[in-house]
Amino acid sequence: MGLGTIIVICLIFGAVTAAIGQKKNLPVGQSLAPGALLGIFGAIIVICQRPGAPKAPPGMRAVKCPRCNTIQNIPKTEPEYVCWQCKAARRLWGAAPSGN
Repeated sequence: MGLGTIIVICLIFGAVTAAIGQKKNLPVGQSLAPGALLGIFGAIIVICQRPGAPKAPPGMRAVKCPRCNTIQNIPKTEPEYVCWQCKAARRLWGAAPSGN
């Protein structure tokens, strides 16, 4: 087997694991690297990983409540939020100033 064949096989495994990772909301690089470097073992690793959090809609951001671990979407301009699950009020860092 030549070097070119090995590179093509690694790229195929990387593309397959990247597609699997994308379906599970994982970063593409985090899924592509194990598949390209470890082949079938990398594919098994990506298949066994927990799914990532879904992306927030435009104009929103996903935040995780530190008290109950609930993930919720809030507007990017809101400097604070109240968790819908545990009702804890939290202040956010880096929120864009509102247009008031």
